[in-house]
Amino acid sequence: QACESSLARPRSAMAMSAAMSLQDFVQDLCERFHDDAEDLRGALEVFRQQRISTLERLCRLGDSQWQRLGLPLGVEALLRDEAA
Repeated sequence: QACESSLARPRSAMAMSAAMSLQDFVQDLCERFHDDAEDLRGALEVFRQQRISTLERLCRLGDSQWQRLGLPLGVEALLRDEAA
């Protein structure tokens, strides 16, 4: 998906690159997952505080780093699935 090379799999409707802004990534998720939009915006603020500004940086986070962010599990799972 978003963290993989566009050569590795066909581009999705999202057509995201690993260097896209996290704000654009989260905004897209908010539009697709309305029930989680408020929590996703909260996660974006956490990312800003932690200086995680690109999808590429998000993709590099390990399990222990994700845990330190303190996001709700459902939101973390959604973000990780969509960024993978």
